[in-house]
Amino acid sequence: MQIQKGILAGLIGKVGSGKSSLLYGILEELKLTQGSLFVEGNIAYSPQQPWILNDTMRNNIVFGSIFDNKRYDNVVAACALNHDISMLPNGSDTEIGERGVNLSGGQKARVSLARACYSTAPIILLDDPLSAVDASTAKYIVDYVLNGILKGRTVIMATHSIISLQACDEIYLLDTNNGIKRILSSSKDIKNEMELVSAKTESNASQYSKLDNSKGDVVKQETMESGNIKLSHYLEYLHIAALLMVEYWIRVWTDNKYNLEKDTYLILFTCLGIFAIIISILKCIVFNQAYLTSSNNMHKLMVEKVFRSPLLFFDQNPIGRLLNRCSKDQAIADETLPSQIKRALEGIYASIGGLVLIGILIPWFLLTIPLALAILIYVRQQYISTGSALKRLDAISQSPIFTHFTETLQGAVSIRAYNNQKRFHDRLVKLVDNNHKAYILYVHASRWLSTRLDFITSISITVAAFLIVFLRNYISSGLTGVILVQTLKLTDVLQIAIKWTVEAESLFVSVERILEYCHLSTEATNKSEPRILSSNWPAAGSIEFINYTLAYREDLPAVLNNISFKIFPLEKIGIVGRTGAGKSSLAAAMFRMVENMACSGTILVDDIDIKTIGLDDLRQRLSIIPQQDPVLFSGTLRFNMDPFGKNDDREIHEALTRAHFSSTQSYKNFDNGLDGQITSSGTNFSVGERQLLCLARSLLRKSKILIMDEATAAVDNDTDQIIQATIRASFQDCTVLTVAHRIQTIIDNDRVLVMEAGRIAEFDTPKNLLKLTGKLY
Repeated sequence: MQIQKGILAGLIGKVGSGKSSLLYGILEELKLTQGSLFVEGNIAYSPQQPWILNDTMRNNIVFGSIFDNKRYDNVVAACALNHDISMLPNGSDTEIGERGVNLSGGQKARVSLARACYSTAPIILLDDPLSAVDASTAKYIVDYVLNGILKGRTVIMATHSIISLQACDEIYLLDTNNGIKRILSSSKDIKNEMELVSAKTESNASQYSKLDNSKGDVVKQETMESGNIKLSHYLEYLHIAALLMVEYWIRVWTDNKYNLEKDTYLILFTCLGIFAIIISILKCIVFNQAYLTSSNNMHKLMVEKVFRSPLLFFDQNPIGRLLNRCSKDQAIADETLPSQIKRALEGIYASIGGLVLIGILIPWFLLTIPLALAILIYVRQQYISTGSALKRLDAISQSPIFTHFTETLQGAVSIRAYNNQKRFHDRLVKLVDNNHKAYILYVHASRWLSTRLDFITSISITVAAFLIVFLRNYISSGLTGVILVQTLKLTDVLQIAIKWTVEAESLFVSVERILEYCHLSTEATNKSEPRILSSNWPAAGSIEFINYTLAYREDLPAVLNNISFKIFPLEKIGIVGRTGAGKSSLAAAMFRMVENMACSGTILVDDIDIKTIGLDDLRQRLSIIPQQDPVLFSGTLRFNMDPFGKNDDREIHEALTRAHFSSTQSYKNFDNGLDGQITSSGTNFSVGERQLLCLARSLLRKSKILIMDEATAAVDNDTDQIIQATIRASFQDCTVLTVAHRIQTIIDNDRVLVMEAGRIAEFDTPKNLLKLTGKLY
């Protein structure tokens, strides 16, 4: 294919035909294995799944380019963002949160599109830019973006939208069997070609060709032991005592005070050494049991609390903060802190043992101990407040680094497409420098402590030396050696004990941060009382909203405003409206994803208030195909389809076939069938294929109530129609709520609910709504 300068070219094709891959190839994100590629000019790119920075609306659109107020206003207007920005607290300077949590799917798509439009790049790549917007907004964008501010630039657009194809100068059809073909731009030609491809795809639906996937090693789970940490203190003390007995026996051997044979001394010395080894082994076993149990239980509690935290927690806490607690802080609690506590205990026990032995040998030396200890404790206390504060600052300043890494990895394709690598590199350097400032100050504070400890211990050694000289007529040569060794060792272990206890206390900052997450507020109870909920609930499938209001935070405006409506059993309801009108919020309300003081009203399912139902029961008995970002997990295809193992392979295969996932090229190339491995987030499938998998999962679940939130936005129109026919056949005895932007998706529903600004604008049958001229529908 060859696309001339200034041409608007459309890419169409079935799900998994390679539209996004072709755009990746132009961006040189995929390796060219055959042929050649020539691109003249810089590129701007809007991905199929919008990538939004945790930054202001303005910075997300400008994206490192020079700010031009007039150009910015034109782009915002063309992308239909004026109304959305006016609703934000600080307008364009409002931070829109990590991954755009404060925006709807359609708003995120238009921000991503605006970023490409604001760029001065002569080549624009758009991957399904209109799938998340309603029909009227899509027509507006076609008029003012594709036929407006992008006119004269080279635009390559992968799309399923007929209205956007009508604006194209050239249209290319991608087919996994026959490659790429240029077709005319009339809707009749497009329809004929798509039907031809659909027929070919259906005829190959039962074929299962295989590719060899790389097979990873099976990871063995680490065994975690349990025990009582207090016992290890006694064993530690015995271990130190055994070592002191070894040194004492050397002195007795040297003086030959008891006139024993040399072999006897050697045997006893060997026995003491063996005893010390045994105590050391027992100490390690017991200590490891104690800290492994402690770390394991603490980690389990933290993960449980995080998983059960309300949606607001994830909106307010960037992913880097969670990663920092669950990785760096947990690693310190698992590895560094236990070893540091162990060293601190060794230092304390060795200090006590040394003091006892020297006190027996030179009682006068004990007179200097209280003064030395008082000075050491004073110096330690002076350091600990500063050291702990700097350790906290070090830990806190690492979270933005984790967040930046995560954002950069998620948006690597866009960053390279816009040639923004240096800006993100410089940002990383700045974040690392901020973290190093805290770390270097912590190191300097440690050096301050070390200098003073060295001075105090040097004085102690000097005092001991003077006492030995003063009492030389009363001390034997063997005893002199033991005293010198013990004095040097005592001053050393005292200094180390202080350092290690201080370090251990500073490392407890990580435990403090983990325990903070162990006490997070959680959602409501998981289980329902048996007297409230029957085993077959919901049996009918009726839904009723009564004066329901929902706000995602108490300080934010309501997204659902005092709405009331009733859905009868087995009804098929279409939900439409402008992006940000509150359509997806209805689904969030059904699953009780948001509950706070700003939420009020009642939702009844089969005449039971869902607030009285445990979250596990509620969410397991309803099904949802989520909005635009279908969720898949690392693991086998079988696990993703049936994580609880309730269905056999025949049922899983049947669900995949009914969802038309079996006809995709990716599945036919998928190795090991149901045992094939799905990569993280399902990246070895296209977005459309992931949506089909989520549909298959819902078919397998057989819930009485199904919510489809833009479930077919990433598939072509023919596949959408086939899926709708499958849903009608498979869920005819169920209540189905379908959030959609394509009118043909919901045109045959029993009724259509039209949302506007969080309120119900219209609610009637499609036939009656079509008669209402001038109305929203």
